[in-house]
Amino acid sequence: MPAMYIHGYIILCLTGIIDVLNYIKDVVGSRVIFINSFFDSNDDDHMAIADHTKIKNVFGTMDDFDLLRNITMEKKGILEE
Repeated sequence: MPAMYIHGYIILCLTGIIDVLNYIKDVVGSRVIFINSFFDSNDDDHMAIADHTKIKNVFGTMDDFDLLRNITMEKKGILEE
């Protein structure tokens, strides 16, 4: 699932972010993306992290994160914050 709409916000999973990296860099002109917490959590806002080594299933997998990190840092020149 690449995107969800929750309370008027567009929530992208990690692969959804990968899909829009060219848009972020080339159209928006941003070289930095900020990603809110996506770790496994016991609450809806994902701030009370239950396990900082496990990504919540709805957002993807650690392999997805590694792919995002490698693409953004090495190929696209976009920094993650």
